[in-house]
Amino acid sequence: MDDRENDEIQILNLSDNAIPDPTIWVNGTYVRRVPTIAPRGSSTIGYSGLLQAGQTAMDFKRANQPVTKVELQTADGLFQVQGPSRKGK
Repeated sequence: MDDRENDEIQILNLSDNAIPDPTIWVNGTYVRRVPTIAPRGSSTIGYSGLLQAGQTAMDFKRANQPVTKVELQTADGLFQVQGPSRKGK
């Protein structure tokens, strides 16, 4: 879920299985590794915690872009996350 008002993204695990040590990719460029997401749990990432992959160091908050794509990378591969949905006021 994309919460632009609070500058954060929440990843929801709706399955009955944990997601071990995933790496979250936003818009194919900004990345953050997060701890294991428990079954039916979630992980919240602030925009400033998403760093541009590669040699540059811009964070997602300073880039001021809309979230258009969220992917989750595990040892099993790279998976597109449903959404992103937007959190309203």
